[in-house]
This record gives sequence, structure tokens and C-alpha cells, in this order.
Amino acid sequence: MCDVSTDDSIIMNQVSYSFDVSVIPVYIGLSTGKTLYVIDKDMTSDFKDLFENLSKSNIAIWVTTPAFAEMCIIDKSFNRNVMPKMEKMIFAGEVLTHKLMYELYDRFGDISIINGYGPTEATVLVTAVELTRGLCDKLKKIPIGYAMDNCKIYFVDESGKKVKEGEKGELIICGDSVSTGYYNNPEMTKKVFFETYIDGKLKRGYKTGDLGYIENGLIFYCGRKDFQIKLNGYRIELADIENNLRRINFIENCVALPIFKDEKPLYIAAFVTLNKPSEEKEFKIAMRIKGELKKYVPTYMVPRIIKIKKTFPVNTNGKINRKFLLEELK
Repeated sequence: MCDVSTDDSIIMNQVSYSFDVSVIPVYIGLSTGKTLYVIDKDMTSDFKDLFENLSKSNIAIWVTTPAFAEMCIIDKSFNRNVMPKMEKMIFAGEVLTHKLMYELYDRFGDISIINGYGPTEATVLVTAVELTRGLCDKLKKIPIGYAMDNCKIYFVDESGKKVKEGEKGELIICGDSVSTGYYNNPEMTKKVFFETYIDGKLKRGYKTGDLGYIENGLIFYCGRKDFQIKLNGYRIELADIENNLRRINFIENCVALPIFKDEKPLYIAAFVTLNKPSEEKEFKIAMRIKGELKKYVPTYMVPRIIKIKKTFPVNTNGKINRKFLLEELK
């Protein structure tokens, strides 16, 4: 499923070394005899330079975050003509959407798209799945994969009790890849790391703070525990707002953020990117989005403010920079 060939093809080395996903091209690529093609920060800030490098790179394996791919697909020339040797795209670090996956298949044709998940504390990826149109057509959410052989993944409720299949809970990882803890931070280590017996063997465990569920062996991500807020008496999961915003046919991607005052959530703001340019004024698009969103969620979950972005700013790890977006509202 997620095997990488042992030929001398090119693998993209774009992810910052400060981000754990960077070890995928470095270790997997080099250990299988591949050549790393570096896409550095200067290239990603200059589209002309970026696409000139992509066109001469002969990249066969693409490893990055969905945010970087979404930035690239804005340019219609991002397709098989630019990278004719593309075979496999591996994504991690953020939510991969149906829209992005379908767009990549339309542009690159017969490629393999892998979606993975794993916190730094569990030494990079612990789940993965190869996505197909057929699989994703049947699912409302893109899965983050099946648990890898070297770890055990399960979900617990707020009391720490395991939940049933299909029920949402906090994602727990146990296995040899789990870290021993945080450097010089025993208090935080004690809070989220533990030891437990799995199949009669003592293993390290980690409470991820991520929410999700499992169905038929496939694991689904539903956002962060700390992305839950209580607003006007209602408990709201920001990931639910984002997932339903993505159901609107003219929205490419989105981010929902709580706006706080005196450490209490005051309202919700959303930033969205569109899948095609619009001549409408921003406030009219925002009103149209609110009207569409009300078809899927209660009124109290509809963001008060909706901002339209051409692209999302990304941080050094290639993820959407939520802090930067919040600064726009101050």
C-alpha cells in the first residue's frame, strides 16, 4: 500500500527540518536509493522560481502538507505536464480534503495518493492509507489510515474509558515509537505519557489530544480537544464547522477560529479559500456562505465573521498559520 520502490527516482525534500514530516523523504528516500530534490523557502515564496524547479526536478514522490499542495494548485499549470514522472503523493500534518484529492487525480491521472497521521511524540506517522476515488466517494470524511503494525491505537472518553467502534473519543497511541517524554518537562510528560501492557508486553503510551473514531479498521480524525469551545452555553467543535464549510461547493478550504476576550470565547471567525475566482464583493460572498452553512449546522455554529483569502499563510512546517490569521482580526 504505502511501499516506496527501491529505484533511483527523485523524492521531493520540501518540508522544513524543524517539522518531523521531513524525516520521511530523508530516511525513506535515502534508504531506498532515491535522490532528494530540495524545494527551499526562497522557491516557495516565488511562484515563478518554484514552478521552474518543479518542471526540471523529475520528482516522482511528493511529500508535504495539504496546505502546500493547495498553494500549488492555484496555478493551472500544476499538473502532469510540469511533473510527468509523478507516481506517488504522500500527505501528513493537516486535514486532507476530498476537493484537493479529486483535483490532484484530475491533474495527474493515475497516481497513488497516501494520507497519513502521526504526532511528533510518536516519531512521525502511525497511520496511513492509500486513497482511491472509489473509497472516498463512499466516505463523508477522508480517513487518516489504518494503524501501522508497530503500534496500537484506540479511543477513550473523558473518563479514560475505551469507546465503542464508531464513537468519538481521544486518540491514544501505544507502541515502541512513542517517545519517553518531553525534555526537561516532567510535569507535562506525566500528564500525557504513560505505560501500559499491550499483548502482555509493557509499552509506552501517549494521549494525543486529538479527537476521532475508528470504523472497520479505518481511523478518522475529528479535530483537537483544545479546539472545542463553549459559546453562549453551547459546546462547539471547530472541526465540525470546518468540515461543513468544506461541503459548500465553491469553497476550497477553510479555517474556523475562536475569538477571545478576557480569556472567554466571544465569537467564531472563519477564513476560506474559493475553488475559483469571484467578482462578487467579499461581504456578499460571506453572506452566501452563511446561508449555505445554515443548511448543515445550527445558527449558533455559523461564524460571525467570514474572511475570503486567495491562499492561506503557512508556517515553517508547511501548515496553515492560524496565529497569523488571527492577527488580521486585531
